[in-house]
Amino acid sequence: MARHTRRVPHYQLGDDNVWGVTAAILAQLANLAYDAGFDLQRNWKEKP
Repeated sequence: MARHTRRVPHYQLGDDNVWGVTAAILAQLANLAYDAGFDLQRNWKEKP
């Protein structure tokens, strides 16, 4: 089985790790509520 590297949203908050869909949702919420400027766009034609 081949191994693939995947990039997922990941944030360290104190001693906790927030990653995956949860991190994406929280980043989106921060962008909407606070205009935080988290870049969630990705060019899916480019290899990560």
